[in-house]
Amino acid sequence: MLGEVQQLDDFNEDDSDLQSQNTSVDDDSENLQRAVKNTDLADEETTARSLFEDPEVREKVLRITNSEVPLKEPPIPTCPIIEPSTKISKSLYQIQKYINAFEYNHTGQTFFCMKRDRGMKHVTTIAKEIMRDAFPIQCVEGVFLGTYLTAQIKSVTRIPVSFKSEVDGKVYRHIILAVEHKNKWGALGISRRKTLAYKEMKYDSLGDLMKEYKESYEGSWHELLKIYVGLPFSRDSFSSTKLQWRVLKVLLEDRSWEKNSALLNKFSKDCGAFLEYFCYTGELPPAFVASYYDTDHETRKSSLKLGKKGGKLRKTTKN
Repeated sequence: MLGEVQQLDDFNEDDSDLQSQNTSVDDDSENLQRAVKNTDLADEETTARSLFEDPEVREKVLRITNSEVPLKEPPIPTCPIIEPSTKISKSLYQIQKYINAFEYNHTGQTFFCMKRDRGMKHVTTIAKEIMRDAFPIQCVEGVFLGTYLTAQIKSVTRIPVSFKSEVDGKVYRHIILAVEHKNKWGALGISRRKTLAYKEMKYDSLGDLMKEYKESYEGSWHELLKIYVGLPFSRDSFSSTKLQWRVLKVLLEDRSWEKNSALLNKFSKDCGAFLEYFCYTGELPPAFVASYYDTDHETRKSSLKLGKKGGKLRKTTKN
């Protein structure tokens, strides 16, 4: 199957991606630094447990919680002012710098309640909470920030792209915001690994951008299994129309990259019309089924339709 509609659930999956964060450690925390280096940061729970089991680390944590160690108020990132005359690539870079300023949340627990089955109004509300509270964030919050801050840039198309990868039998999920302007593609986001976050707007197609991410995953010893692409985000920051985060699913292990890249490029050209059709009818057009379903599997006659609850997209298969 080349592509299929995915059911939209809450953000309750393991949204762990990969990124290593440069952590500044002063002289009084050398043991903490040593413990971090000797711990696999891909497993947040194991990291926290291992660190707290160290007597010196536990003592330092208790000193901090008991206010024995004076701590400065963490700085609140300054939101960039995007001028209409600013070059698009520069505006996107300023937004990415702002996202990076929040730093990555390594606790494994999010500080914000984010839902997939909501509209742009929900994204706007949560993005403002993130900006106000200035807590560390993960990849989903990074996409919320990028979506909200690019809403004012009318010439940029924003499309959510999710990844599923595997290493040593463990599955990881990640999400970025693909952006397009005048047939050039880039991405906004945050990750524990820089190569899986921001991408400069220099790629000629969505397929080329995804190839860059695929190679970045391989450079991190991850096997990229699936790529999910949603419909473009509305420019109405207060729309209640439910966002479609995962419409196309690309299974990388089933076909050559050339075929998958062609599929992604085709979808990038069709998704604008799909969004318009969806906004009017609440469902994807028949052309989606005809163009993105694998006709080789004729014995599996499948239909795509909307679920009754919350406008969620789901696939039903007829035997």
